[in-house]
Amino acid sequence: MPCRVFLLGLIAAVLTGSGCKSKPALVGSWSGQLQTHGKSVDMTVKFGGDGTLSIKEFVGAQGGTSKGTYKADEKSLTFTLSSVEGTGIPREKVDEQNAALAMSPKTTNFSLEWKNEDTILITEIDAPPGQDKAITLRRKKG
Repeated sequence: MPCRVFLLGLIAAVLTGSGCKSKPALVGSWSGQLQTHGKSVDMTVKFGGDGTLSIKEFVGAQGGTSKGTYKADEKSLTFTLSSVEGTGIPREKVDEQNAALAMSPKTTNFSLEWKNEDTILITEIDAPPGQDKAITLRRKKG
């Protein structure tokens, strides 16, 4: 009888373990493009293991880096931005934006769809007119 209980336990463990598929990790660097107002914006998004977020966006020589935090579950993603840095952008504009973010960090909500472990589709819930709602991001290797 003890052998039978052990065997049933082993079978149950194998069956439950074989059906478990680990969820891909969002942590790491991802790249993609966003279309906004007729321009293509190159993006690199870095998700930290501690919930930190860094987004680099460039159109030619002009661009910037936004920093903040993120939260994710199986089907949704939230960015909360708290600061920006600019390249090729007047310092007054950057300072103005940082002052606004200091008073009220910007939160953006997305739906999240895993295409595979290295490709995600994020769709902004309330994207402004003239901007793509959906962005495909691919994991950067190496």
